Parts: sequence; structure tokens; C-alpha cells
Amino acid sequence: MCKRISRVKWFAVVCFTIVLVYWNGMDIRAEEAELDVSVFEYEENVDGTINIIDCDEQEETLVIPSEIDGKRVKAIKLNYINDRRESECQIKRLVISEGINDIMRNAFYNCKSLEQVFFPSTLKMIGDYAFSDCVNIKFVNLPEGLI
Repeated sequence: MCKRISRVKWFAVVCFTIVLVYWNGMDIRAEEAELDVSVFEYEENVDGTINIIDCDEQEETLVIPSEIDGKRVKAIKLNYINDRRESECQIKRLVISEGINDIMRNAFYNCKSLEQVFFPSTLKMIGDYAFSDCVNIKFVNLPEGLI
């Protein structure tokens, strides 16, 4: 009986390990998800690229697209620091698409529910206080070349 229980425990541990390895190895790609870009407001730069300046997404996962209305997203200029946004931030997982270069100052300030952040390899700069007071972040990947 003890050997049978040991085998069951061993089997459970092996299954858990496989699931854990698979889960951690999942490659989250924003481009593969269907995105509702109507939740974003943006401003256009002189070079034809855009900066996202507001978002009305109420889901736990926020995917920042690399393109809106045929224009490339260059930067994220959200500002959760003002009173209207602080209490509304329900984001738990943030996925930023490949091609985005900058996250500006205070972009996700005080998003206390934020737990996971997935940056693209193209990210070059994170502004001051962009993730200040995001006290529940448990996972973040930092790309090479980040300033």
C-alpha cells in the first residue's frame, strides 16, 4: 500500500512539474490575440507613428497593440496617476506588443492589481515612475538594451 501511495505521489509531482514547465514556457504574443483597439485613444506624432494616451479597457489582461488604424504604436503615454484612473486600474496582466519602444513617465503608476508584465524585445525606455506603487508585480521580463 505504501509503495502504491509513493507511486501516486511521484506521478502527481511529475505531472505538476510538466504543467509548470509548459506554463512557464508559454510564449505570450500580443499579435496572436484578437484585440479591440477601440478602447484606446491616441495622439499622432509628426513621423506618422502614434502614442497611446488613454485606455478604457476593464478586463484583467491589457494587451497594448503594435498598430492602431494602420499606424504604428511607438509609445505608451497612459497616465494612471490622476484621480480618475487610480481607482479604475484593474489590470492584472499587461502584455506590450513587439514594435513598441517607450513607456512614458507615470504610465501605470499605482496599478496595485498589476501582477505580470510582458515587455517586447523592442522596448528601449521606461520612464520615471512608470510602474511606481505597482506593489503586486510578481513577474516581469526585461529585454536587452533597455534604458
